[in-house]
Amino acid sequence: MRQLHMKPSSEFPLTHKLAMYEKYHVSRKSIVPLYVELCARDRPLSLAESRVLGVESAWLVGVVRERVRAGKSGVTDAEDDLHTGGWRSPLPKGVNEEDVYKVVEEELTRMQEEQEGEVNTSLNLSTDLNWLDQETRERESTYFFLALCFLTE
Repeated sequence: MRQLHMKPSSEFPLTHKLAMYEKYHVSRKSIVPLYVELCARDRPLSLAESRVLGVESAWLVGVVRERVRAGKSGVTDAEDDLHTGGWRSPLPKGVNEEDVYKVVEEELTRMQEEQEGEVNTSLNLSTDLNWLDQETRERESTYFFLALCFLTE
């Protein structure tokens, strides 16, 4: 793990490293800097990165990015939903729901195009792995992780 931790993001993608750390319950001390790096960068998670991270981690990155970027303009409300911690970020001045609608349409189109491209490239891999039972998939994942650790030495 220590060797993997030292690998730069250019050699081992940050999202893969974070997903691996989460899976193997690496200490929070090692995980927090990875989240910080993802949240501080100037672009959001891609669809592929979100899939690697999983729902909870991708959600966390999104929430932190939004809160940090809203800065002091973020509004708190003690009586707000417990899931948001009482924190809200209103739309910027001059932005309305019609603007949001356009962006949602654009992103859904982009996501659909990306998914269609991925189906063609990953179809063989996914069908090849479907026959594996859960225990075998976990064992293969562990072997992959160990091999990756040895390769990084």
